[in-house]
Amino acid sequence: LLLSSVKGREYEERVAELLERKGFRILERNYRSRFGEIDILAYYKGRYLVIEVKGSNSKNSSPGERIDCKKLKRLLLTWQHYAVERNLKDTDGVLFLGAIVKGRNIEFFPVYLEDCPDLGEKHFF
Repeated sequence: LLLSSVKGREYEERVAELLERKGFRILERNYRSRFGEIDILAYYKGRYLVIEVKGSNSKNSSPGERIDCKKLKRLLLTWQHYAVERNLKDTDGVLFLGAIVKGRNIEFFPVYLEDCPDLGEKHFF
């Protein structure tokens, strides 16, 4: 295993543990499709959460900047694949989040599909 993938798994584990402590149900971890991978799929109060985890031990880096439109497109297509595979009917309540792990801190921030015009206007089927 690469050092970065080991660290990535540690970051994902910390985020999943925090979500579970807060009452979120983890549906999938590292869900893969031919389009890409979703680090964490969670569910809370009628909302699906598609979470991309990024981390850094450097105080000067901005790991959230690594969630670009190309990554977002892969997340969206992978989420749509998951929804079809699981026969989910109500997928309007989906929220795409970035989870940034820096040192002991974890920050969540929304990722807006609208920021990527090449995804089109209608994001869900």
